Amino acid sequence: MNVVTRPSLRSSLYAVGVFAMTALQALKQPLAPPPSFSEVDGRIYDSIAARPLAAATVVFVSDDSAGSKSASATTDSAGRFALRDLPEGRYVVGFFHASFDTLGLEFPSQIVSLKPGRQTIELSTPSPRTIASRLCQAQPAVARGVVTGHVYSASRSEPLVGAPVAAEWMEVVPKRPLAPVRHSVTAITLQTGWFAICGTPIDQSVNLLASFGADSSGVIEVMTGPGFQHVTMMVGAATRELITAGPGQSVEPVWRGTMSLRGIVRTPNGNALRGATGTVLGSGITAITDDLGRLRLDKLPGGTHMLQVRAIGYQPIRRSVHLVVGDTAALDLQFTTLAVLPTVVVNAEFDRRLAEFDRFKTKSPHAGHFIGPREIEARSASTALGGLLQGLLGVKTSCVGTRCAVTMNRPGTYFGTAESCKPSLYVDGVRDRVADFSWPRAPDIAAVAVYTRALRRPQEFQDENRCGVVVVWTKPPQPKPSKDKGNP
Repeated sequence: MNVVTRPSLRSSLYAVGVFAMTALQALKQPLAPPPSFSEVDGRIYDSIAARPLAAATVVFVSDDSAGSKSASATTDSAGRFALRDLPEGRYVVGFFHASFDTLGLEFPSQIVSLKPGRQTIELSTPSPRTIASRLCQAQPAVARGVVTGHVYSASRSEPLVGAPVAAEWMEVVPKRPLAPVRHSVTAITLQTGWFAICGTPIDQSVNLLASFGADSSGVIEVMTGPGFQHVTMMVGAATRELITAGPGQSVEPVWRGTMSLRGIVRTPNGNALRGATGTVLGSGITAITDDLGRLRLDKLPGGTHMLQVRAIGYQPIRRSVHLVVGDTAALDLQFTTLAVLPTVVVNAEFDRRLAEFDRFKTKSPHAGHFIGPREIEARSASTALGGLLQGLLGVKTSCVGTRCAVTMNRPGTYFGTAESCKPSLYVDGVRDRVADFSWPRAPDIAAVAVYTRALRRPQEFQDENRCGVVVVWTKPPQPKPSKDKGNP
């Protein structure tokens, strides 16, 4: 038989005493300090665009191998971000932005030690020159520019891999006599349709053309700067057509398609501008804005192309547009420079332009044809620029309705032969790449110089075209007379 003994009072008191002593010793031990937290205020600066970087995601990841703690925030319009209640310690800090992801670039992270309290952290993107150096590691000419971009299909909006992107630009070689040299570089798109062209000039226009199989973009212009420029290009379908301005004129190839463009053209103060001329380069499609400033262009080729809009008294607008399947391009265009001056200034500007015309005429009187104010004023007000050139030796002109075509001759491939070519056109010192001789009209023209041979061109009007050149000086717009407020 088992006998159960009851614990004695003495043993029970002893157990209680031991428990009490243990609890007392525990109370004497110092308490563990509460965890310390940091508050972070920061800002991200975009060194490429020279402004704060908005909508960037900032990530803090703990560098402590014992555990992984992370936190993130998004920058506001001023590039600022804030994080609260971060435990102190070392963190790996980085940031991401959609616009930089498209460049195919990854920015390095950095280590930050957070201490209790509030801290301020400044982050920034690498400089354009640094990015250019990374993109062109195999090329020593990092002091020049870099053009990067992506090529997509205009019909499927998918990146195109293996698409050639051709770049061309002109540079003047410092020799005597000065001579323009044409440079040509071709890059092939990689994964995600990305490409990079190194060694481009700085502060100069570069022409780009992307193609993929039988499809291509138009020739678009990119103004380069220090570091790099990024451009998105679309490649679309088009049909090659041959047009001519009239009997006996040279045939001009153009590209047509099924795309459309709609736009509103405005003056610098926001009012609708009537009578502005818009065209997509290379399409041969031209339209004039109506009373509401509306511009409508149809039958355009697909892909990325250059749109040019011009009007007397304003600097031309040149902008690349994406013409994609299933979407009509809609633009709101506003001229930024209005050349309307006070009467005294207008007269001075008119005299300056005529003086420049006389300078070219006096310098090389036998190098070209020179049409002055008297000859122009004797012509009809409806006479287009092309009409003023009729009858000039070495110039062939044909006008049908409001459209005029002008051609000249240049040396042919074989000795003693000649071939027809389209001359370059400069209006007030700016090259008109469309070379549309239907504009401007006689009442808006102050003087014209015509050089029928490329070798006789003045240095100021040299370009890649091996044909002649037509140089136009327009009349400065006359100011509108102010109304007398005292009269009803």
